[in-house]
Amino acid sequence: CEKCQLTKKWMELCNDEDFNTLQHNFILETHYKPVYKNIMNMFGNTALFREMNPAEEEALKEMCISLGVQHGGAFRIFQMALLNDYTGCTDNQILEETTGECSPASDEFPSKNNKNKKQIESMRETAKEISMKKFIDRVYAARKLYVKAYKIDMWKSMIQNRYKNEPLFLLEIF
Repeated sequence: CEKCQLTKKWMELCNDEDFNTLQHNFILETHYKPVYKNIMNMFGNTALFREMNPAEEEALKEMCISLGVQHGGAFRIFQMALLNDYTGCTDNQILEETTGECSPASDEFPSKNNKNKKQIESMRETAKEISMKKFIDRVYAARKLYVKAYKIDMWKSMIQNRYKNEPLFLLEIF
């Protein structure tokens, strides 16, 4: 049975500590570090990021890993969270509305290499004023809109299920 052989080989890999270490390091280098570096380069001197305690830094790291692995545009989601507060958008609005504040188009998200000085200054001002808890809420609200705007596979399920639990887990770190 091919399926049985694949499962057997996969289980061997899953139990191989060298493979697990290699996989972990690869994800950190290719997904977490670039996003974290972009955030700190652009906003590291703001109160939100400069004054992080260890629990807040761990929450930021977890968000960078989660968004970095799932979304190539992870940094854009963090920027959008600093530009706009979408926490007032209900899941029903996001799932049902096709236009309006809770349905931005993909081109409304900042570019990956955002050079818009007005937007950057606005994001920095926000990062001076909000707490990490508020930032987490804003990131997950923006993330919901991102998966919708880019029509990510199973985006509705992500909004209804996954994105309800992840922010709660991050807030428990505090």
